[in-house]
Amino acid sequence: RRHSSDRAREERGSPWYETMRSPMNKENRHTTRTVVAKRGSVVLAPVPTAREPQRPRSQQTDAVLQLVTAVKDHLRFRQLATYAVDTFSKSLAPPNADWRAYVEAALDVDAANVVVSALDAHAGDKDVLGACATCLGRLAVDARHASQIADAGGVRSALRASAQCQACAVSVLCFADAMCAHPKSFAAVAAAAADVAGAITEEALAPGARVLVRLCGAEGLDEVLKAKRDVSAALLKTLEASADPASRAVGDAAKVLTAIIDADGKEASYLARKGAVDIFLDKIAFLEDDAAAARDVARLLARLVEGGVAELVKRLKSTGDARAAKLLAALAADGDLAAEIALCGGVRALVAALEGDLSAAALQAAVDALHRLAAYDLPAGAVEALLKCLARGPGDEACFKILRALNAIMRQRSVDAVSRIPKATEIVCRVVADRAKHGGVASEGCFYVSMVCDDDAEALGTCEGGVRAVRRALKAHPMDQLVQRRGLDALAGLARLKPALVAKKGGALLAVDAIVNFSGDARIVAQALTVLALVAAEDAYSVRDACPGADWLATLAPAAADHADVRAVRRAFAGVASRVATDADVRGVLKDLQDIAAVVTTGRDKAGLDRLARTAAAAAALGFCKEARRTLKEAAPSTVHVLTAVAGDARVDASTVRHLVTALAAMEDDGFAQDVLYDDALR
Repeated sequence: RRHSSDRAREERGSPWYETMRSPMNKENRHTTRTVVAKRGSVVLAPVPTAREPQRPRSQQTDAVLQLVTAVKDHLRFRQLATYAVDTFSKSLAPPNADWRAYVEAALDVDAANVVVSALDAHAGDKDVLGACATCLGRLAVDARHASQIADAGGVRSALRASAQCQACAVSVLCFADAMCAHPKSFAAVAAAAADVAGAITEEALAPGARVLVRLCGAEGLDEVLKAKRDVSAALLKTLEASADPASRAVGDAAKVLTAIIDADGKEASYLARKGAVDIFLDKIAFLEDDAAAARDVARLLARLVEGGVAELVKRLKSTGDARAAKLLAALAADGDLAAEIALCGGVRALVAALEGDLSAAALQAAVDALHRLAAYDLPAGAVEALLKCLARGPGDEACFKILRALNAIMRQRSVDAVSRIPKATEIVCRVVADRAKHGGVASEGCFYVSMVCDDDAEALGTCEGGVRAVRRALKAHPMDQLVQRRGLDALAGLARLKPALVAKKGGALLAVDAIVNFSGDARIVAQALTVLALVAAEDAYSVRDACPGADWLATLAPAAADHADVRAVRRAFAGVASRVATDADVRGVLKDLQDIAAVVTTGRDKAGLDRLARTAAAAAALGFCKEARRTLKEAAPSTVHVLTAVAGDARVDASTVRHLVTALAAMEDDGFAQDVLYDDALR
């Protein structure tokens, strides 16, 4: 047996030894990968690898290391793994103020690969899948993490697991959406386009459609086209089953299918055979308040309808087909298509259809189309046809749509384009009064009356029909913000024309109820106070009687003082106070301020604080009125004492302090009666 020193001398003369002594290997001795050769084989030199710069260990790195180690240690145990991943995930997002540092530190401990390993170990478990998908989505905000997740196959693993465990579809697709933000991870999601489609459920339609829209860009469209049948089948099936889809989800689904058709024209006939037209028509009702989604659907339908707009107009003229009317209404959401419909005579065809015997569905569709097309073409007889339909008393929804179309014509053309037609206003007011319980009818009816009050008061005649309609609408919907805004607008217009009639029909009570229910809405408060000011000019006692306990200051002043920075509120309350406030009311507030100042100054402040909020609001609001301000000036020293005493008191609300400052601003200089100066003082 040879001595070991002889073997060492032999090795020193070998090529392998000389290679290891080379400068490159000396420099990289900590990062070389040693390859052990079998006896008799060629000996390979170690392969140098790129050396990662060492990060300084931070407190966040230590914390993340502990969290990730916990995940590693419990990979085999489902519940413990879920808890460990969930705990780690919570550290990667608010409310953790250092979440960005935690995401950065997770790079040092290979966190992404560890979480993907946990996902693979329990792929069929919904708790593990949900926790891992959420965690990976939070890590994916960093492109380096997203790249590691893509390399580890995390995207496809999560999507395929989600197909078997649909309860986690939302979190998985949100994770996929986050991965689309970076080029390398985007490619991994694009390659799994079929799996994205397979993961879409009714609850996950919005994130799923959003991911597919991103994939339909220039970089990912080819991959989507490879799975086009899977994608289209998933979207159509899910849309058809969705009872209440989000409008943006419907629009995104339409954008995806449009992109597929534009890339492969043969798909249009395939989608039409699969019922895509009817599926999207059924969802039009959910797009009322989303013009962008409605345009997306219109562009898709334009590609699916055989024969295009001209064929639809021809079909409507010949048969009054409800489906053709629905399609025209849907297509009119896009400006270019609406112009094309008008050029093809679509508006005239719709007006002719209204004069015929239409079903309820066809009538609503035709009115919807006219509502959108009125800006492009309004042939003679269109308004008369709408009014005749309204007079026939169709269903509540049809009445709402007819009123909406009439209001659109008045906004786009002129008020008298509708109001000057014989009995138009009478018909509208009667329908609104009879069907006031329908929110849409109430809202659009009040809007009609407010426009007519401003531009064509003669059309209202005695105003009794208008007052009855608005009164019933406001009473039927006391908590509907839109109805209250439009109704108070209309009531203020009617009060300018016939204040005695509005006072007699309980207009003050309606205005007070609106202030009580919507005290935080400056617009409603201003409108309601305007109504009260106009009514008070005719009958001041009706305003007092409308307030609980006839205490008008306690009811109205807090809402007015809260919106002291709104000129319309200040002017309207000043109008009320100038007609309703008595010298005793103002002197009472003055005495309260002086009494509270005396109590607070002597330290016995509890009794004073109990009534301070009410007194401060009353003083601030009365300061809007020039007549009351002269008397309140006497309380300026008392107000300063109170303000100094309570400004830092935790028992006093900030609003009370603000009201005291507002009152003091009015007392100190009567020049604040000028709006601009008052605004500056309050700022």
